[in-house]
Amino acid sequence: MNILILDTTTYSPAFAYYTNGECKLCRVTENERNADSILLQIKDGFSELGIAMKNIEAVSLSNGPGSYTGLRVGSAIAKGICFAGKAGLLLINTLDIIAESLADRGFELLTAVIPTNSKSSEFYYAEYKNEDGRMKRNSDYKMDISENINESGRIIVIDKAEKIDFIEGADVQYTDGNLKVKAQYRLTMDMIRDGKFAEISGSEPFYMKDFVPLKSKKNNLI
Repeated sequence: MNILILDTTTYSPAFAYYTNGECKLCRVTENERNADSILLQIKDGFSELGIAMKNIEAVSLSNGPGSYTGLRVGSAIAKGICFAGKAGLLLINTLDIIAESLADRGFELLTAVIPTNSKSSEFYYAEYKNEDGRMKRNSDYKMDISENINESGRIIVIDKAEKIDFIEGADVQYTDGNLKVKAQYRLTMDMIRDGKFAEISGSEPFYMKDFVPLKSKKNNLI
């Protein structure tokens, strides 16, 4: 099966193209929040290798939580490709991907986290347990400040591209775009095996938190 892996949720936007289990193309843009250029990167990468977009049979989207803009961009790209080429859509939770990216490190328990924004100590997170070499979620998806998340004493996993330091004393491990792509592919194959394709037109990003525009502190002039 020809599968496009797409992740625009964090500071390391990435995509990859797998054909029958072999990665033919993988590109990660580290330390870059702007996901708007990802579609052009996909187009250029496919063109360089002579791959036709119409050959994509499934699009696997890292569906959040994460950057509001990144989630909307990724959703629009994934839906467009699926509608145009009649590919199936698979939605993978971003926290699940982060946890799975370190599955081979031998950690028994860990907590995957994503900052809600760059100016807050609040994080999206979920807790995971290693079962036969795969990270299985054993909590709800939650939001809380870093001090409360660390009370569990578990290992914290965060994308190294996020420019946020966790609290002092936390056992923090870092993942990256390449590790996440491989993890997303493994989770994608699980969903394909189980037939868990999303309904394309009705699919939405997993925001977890409503977007609230910041109000200007300047006095209004009458």
